[in-house]
Amino acid sequence: MVKDPTEVIRKAVLRMLPRNKLRDDRDRKLRIFPGSEHPFGDRPLEPYVMPPVQDEPLSELRKRLNSNNKLLMIRERERRRTHGNWLLLISPA
Repeated sequence: MVKDPTEVIRKAVLRMLPRNKLRDDRDRKLRIFPGSEHPFGDRPLEPYVMPPVQDEPLSELRKRLNSNNKLLMIRERERRRTHGNWLLLISPA
């Protein structure tokens, strides 16, 4: 860290990414600037506006969750009734 303080940040970011081909591309594009000076200081900041949240009453949310759970339970019950509870393993002869 004494030699290169940006290496700590680079390793932290890379270890959070999945280990695949895209990780190398993201590593190449990652720019870390030590200190407060960077070449992008003249670009204006674009404020991010959060989209409005649709407030749904808690009672409606519970009804929807319960109906989904009931539907899943009915499907599982139907699957067990038609296929049984046992797992059949067939070995090749």
